[in-house]
Amino acid sequence: MDQVLRYRTARGGDAISYGGYSYRVDRRLARGDISWRCLQRGCPGRLQTDGNFSEPIIRGSEHTHAANEDYGLIRMTIARCRERAATENTPIPQIYQEEANRLSGSASASVMLPVFRSIDTSMYRARRTRYPRLPHTRAEIVVPESLRLTDVGENFMLLELDDNDIMVFSAPLDFRDLCHASHVYMDGTFDTCPSLFQQLFTLHAFFGERQVPLVYVLMSSKEMMAYISLFRALKELAGAQGLEFSPQVILNDFESGLIPAVRQEFPRAHHQGCYFHFTQAIWRKVQQLGMAAQCQENAFLKETIRRLMALGFLPIGDVRLGLEMIRLTLLVHELPGLTILLDYFQRQWCENTSMGMWNVFGVERRTNNNCEGWHHKFNSLVKLHPNIFRLIECLRSEQTTAAQERLQIAMGQRVQRRVPRYTRVNQNLHELGERYSRGEVDVLDYLTNVSYNLIIIKIISI
Repeated sequence: MDQVLRYRTARGGDAISYGGYSYRVDRRLARGDISWRCLQRGCPGRLQTDGNFSEPIIRGSEHTHAANEDYGLIRMTIARCRERAATENTPIPQIYQEEANRLSGSASASVMLPVFRSIDTSMYRARRTRYPRLPHTRAEIVVPESLRLTDVGENFMLLELDDNDIMVFSAPLDFRDLCHASHVYMDGTFDTCPSLFQQLFTLHAFFGERQVPLVYVLMSSKEMMAYISLFRALKELAGAQGLEFSPQVILNDFESGLIPAVRQEFPRAHHQGCYFHFTQAIWRKVQQLGMAAQCQENAFLKETIRRLMALGFLPIGDVRLGLEMIRLTLLVHELPGLTILLDYFQRQWCENTSMGMWNVFGVERRTNNNCEGWHHKFNSLVKLHPNIFRLIECLRSEQTTAAQERLQIAMGQRVQRRVPRYTRVNQNLHELGERYSRGEVDVLDYLTNVSYNLIIIKIISI
C-alpha cells in the first residue's frame, strides 16, 4: 500500500503525496479529518485522511490526469531543500546538490528536478526566517533568546558593553575554566567578522595537549582602550562570581593596541609574543629591503637571517652578545642590506620592544599557531563576513564541540596526538639549550642548530 508522505509548501502550508498525486489542504472537517485537493490546477481530485495525516480513509473525485510518482518526489525534494535551509548551517548550494543526489535512483525525477537557480530564492528566503531583521547599527542589535543560550540551555551571552561595541560570548563553565587557566592564548581574525565589527577576538587555554576556545568576543575597535574595557569587564565579572581572571602567562601576537592593554591590566603576568609572528616580522623587513630573492642564491645571507630569527632561543642576557657575534661575521662580506637589517633588529626588538616578549629560552609553547589554526578551521566553516546572527549560531555550535572535547579529555581520552616531529624538535631544542648552558657549543653554532630545528616545524621558512 502506498504511504502518505507529508511536506510543506513554499508558503508553509501542509501538503501530502499519495499514489502518484500531490495534494494541499482543502478544508478541515468537524470530526477532525482533513479533506485534500489535488495540487494540479483545475483537477477535481480529492482525498480524505484523518487528522494525523495517516493512510487515506476516503477517496474523493477522480483525477483528470495520470498519476506521476516523480512529481511527488520532486515536490518532496524541493520541500526538504527549503526545510534544511531553514534549520541547518550547511551552505545553500550544497543542500541543493545533496538533495538532488538523493534522486539519482530515479533518472526521470532527476531530469525533471528544477535547476538550482530556479529554487534558490525560496531556499535563501527560508534561511532568512531563522534570524531577526539585520541591524544597521550596533545599537540596533537584539540577540534573540535562542542564540543567547547554549545547546544545553545555559547562558551564552556573557557581556554586552557600550551599546554593543563589545559583545562577549561564553558558557558558565567555559568562563570559569578561563579564570582557572594559568596560561591564556589570545588571537583575533577579521575574516569571519560581521560588517558592524572589526574582529572576532578569542581567548583559549590548554586542556591536556588540546587548546580549546573558551571566550568569543566581537569587537568594534582594535585600539588599546577597547582591549582595556574588555579585560576590565572580564575581571569585574570574575570577581562578582568569586573568581579571579589573572593568568600567569598570556601569549598573543604583536598587535600595537593589545600589547599595552595586556601590560596595563595584567602587570603580574608574563607577557609573551608569538614567536612565529616574530620571525614573520623579520622576514617582512627582509622583503622591504629587497633581499628575499637573494636568499636563494647567497648561502651566507640565508644563514645570517636564520640566525637572527633564532636569537630568541638564547638566554635573555645573551641576546645582545648573539647580535654582536652576528655583526662580526659581516666584516668579510659586502652586504649593506644586512647591516640595515641588524640595525632594524637592534632598534625594534632590543630597544622598542621588551625582549621578554619574544625570548623563548626554556619555553615549550612559543607560538599562537594553535589559535590561528582554530581561526582557520572556523573561517572555512563560516565563510567570509557572515551576518551577526549566523556568526553567533556558529559560535554556539563551536562551544558545543569544544565542551565535548574537554569532557573527553576529563575522562582520560586523547582527542589529539602530538605530531612526532614537534616532540622531536622540542627534545632537540631542550638538549641544545642544555649544551649551550654548559658551554659545549658557541653562540653562532647554537643559533645555526636552533634555526635548523625551527625549519622542521616551519617557524622559519627560508
